[in-house]
Amino acid sequence: MIGADPIWLLRPWWLVAVPAVVLAGIWIARRRDAGGGWERVMDPALFAALADVGARAAARLPVQRLLPAVAALVLALALTGPAVRREDAPGLRNLDAALILLDLSPSVARGSGLDDAQAAAADVLQNAGGRPLGLMLFSGEPFLVAAPTTDPATLETPIAVLDPETMPGNGSRPERALAAAHERMQRAGVAGGDVILISDGGGVGEAALAEARRIAGAGGSVSTIAVEVEPGAVPGLPASDAAPLRLLAKAGRGAFGTVSDTGAVLRHLGARRQSFEKDPGLAALLFHDLGRWMIPLAMVPVLLMARRRGG
Repeated sequence: MIGADPIWLLRPWWLVAVPAVVLAGIWIARRRDAGGGWERVMDPALFAALADVGARAAARLPVQRLLPAVAALVLALALTGPAVRREDAPGLRNLDAALILLDLSPSVARGSGLDDAQAAAADVLQNAGGRPLGLMLFSGEPFLVAAPTTDPATLETPIAVLDPETMPGNGSRPERALAAAHERMQRAGVAGGDVILISDGGGVGEAALAEARRIAGAGGSVSTIAVEVEPGAVPGLPASDAAPLRLLAKAGRGAFGTVSDTGAVLRHLGARRQSFEKDPGLAALLFHDLGRWMIPLAMVPVLLMARRRGG
C-alpha cells in the first residue's frame, strides 16, 4: 500500500502493467490496418469487396484500433486499487501500540538530563502520527503510568510533573523495564508493539540486549533516545554513554536518536505504522476500494469495439 491521503494504492504492483499497455497501444495505432495477411495474397479489389459485404471488418481509424488498449489501461489502473480512507475505520490499538520507557534513575533524574528526557518524550507524543502510546517509568524497577492511548494529551501532564522524587529506589535496570513492556504487550494482544527507551545508557548490558532481541523476535522493535548527562552532575555516578543505546536499538531492530535529534526514531515509528496498514487483511477495514467502480469505465471501449457499422 503506497501513497498519501487522500488517495492510496492498495495493489501498487499492478502499475507495472501500465507502461506495457501504453506501448502496446502505440504499436497497434502505428500499424496499418491488416487483414491477417490476406491483403498480401488477394486481389486488392476483391479484398476491399469483402469488407463491403461484411465478410471482413472494414479499415478502422487509429483511434478505433486503440480501444482494446484503452480498456486494458483502465483495467490495470482499477487493479492497482485506488482507495480513500474510511471515516469510520477502527483504530489499530491492538496492532501498532507503542510504549515509552523513561529512565528516572538517579543519574538522569538528579542530574542534568531530566528536562531533556521530558522534552524527548513530549516530542514522541506529538509526532507519533496518531499511534496509541503508553508510558512506563523505570529505575531499579519499572512502573506503568498509562496504558497505550490515542490521546497524547493524557500523557503530557504526567511527563511534565516528573521530578527526582517521582521514582523510589536507586539503580538503573532497563532490562526489567523491557521485560515488563514485552509482557504488557503480550497480555494486551499487541501484534508487534514498539518500545522507545529514553535513557542515558546506564545499566544497558547483555540482559537488556537479550530482552530487546526477544521483543524484536516477537514482531516488535526497540528504539532508543540518548540523554546526555554532564560528567560529575551526580557524585559517584558515571557520565552518560550513548554507545550501549546504539547497540540496544540494533538488537531490537529499531532506530537510535538523541534528545536533540529524534528524527530517525520518529521515522521508524511512522514506517512501522504504515507496515501495519499494508496488511491485506486490514485493507477492507481501513479503506474504500474505488477500483471496482472503474470496471464499468473499461466496458465503454469494449462496447464501442462490439458496435457494428451499418453497410
